[in-house]
Amino acid sequence: MFNDLKENYGEFHDSLIIEIRYSTNFNYHDISKSGKPEVEVFISCFNIAKDYQRQLIKIICSDVNEFKFGKYEGMIFSALLKNENDIFTLDFFPIILDGDNLKEDPNSDCLIKCKTVSYVILE
Repeated sequence: MFNDLKENYGEFHDSLIIEIRYSTNFNYHDISKSGKPEVEVFISCFNIAKDYQRQLIKIICSDVNEFKFGKYEGMIFSALLKNENDIFTLDFFPIILDGDNLKEDPNSDCLIKCKTVSYVILE
């Protein structure tokens, strides 16, 4: 699923984050039924595989290890999506070194590290 996301949307050039939802999935009534933390990111973006058709997608990041969200600048110019040691990193405001060479920004305004990534097309 993660590779499909990268193949269909690339580095999310000129995309727009519409909404972000975070849940601890903590069950106050029965702790044993608590889930893992989850982040949902709603993005208006272009599908490369469909001749750059604009789509609204929801990216679901489950079993979140790290989530940073600061001030929001607007458009995404390039996003870093990588998988290292079974940890997925989605940095929507990485350091742009040159051309398409991106580096994770530890001070990014939107950084998610998790164990599972999926997505759905909403429209």
